[in-house]
Amino acid sequence: MAEKIKDIKFDKLISSPQSRAKQTMEIAMSTNESASSLPITTDERIRERSYGDLTGKSKMEIQLRDPDELLKIRRSFDYIPPNGESIEMVCKRVSAFCEDLVNEISGKNIKVAISCHGNSMRGFRKYFEKLDNETVSKLETPLGQDYASYVIKD
Repeated sequence: MAEKIKDIKFDKLISSPQSRAKQTMEIAMSTNESASSLPITTDERIRERSYGDLTGKSKMEIQLRDPDELLKIRRSFDYIPPNGESIEMVCKRVSAFCEDLVNEISGKNIKVAISCHGNSMRGFRKYFEKLDNETVSKLETPLGQDYASYVIKD
């Protein structure tokens, strides 16, 4: 991915506060001379989904015990794991982030790179691509293989 964006002149870098997202941003910008020295700001609203009490539990164990339960946990738009977040909740906080960002950069020629996670990418795609809830819940984002690019028009 770093090769695909090495020549883009970014003005701002934003990452989830989670270390793996910050590391991804550093790697992605490592070949981009204009962005390699930019500070990386973080925003809690684009952090990964919290699975609450299920955090650290084996997906395989749940799959073997009850495949329908795992599907519900991972791909139901409005299912909230105990003490966790639904995809819907993640999309709402990411949408708030998007609204603030669009307001900040609208009318300006500002290029922003964002590093986040699969579930928060669902929120970005829902916001910018106007996807319905069912589509969003079924999205799969290939890990570290690609990126999305959106243009904000006034």
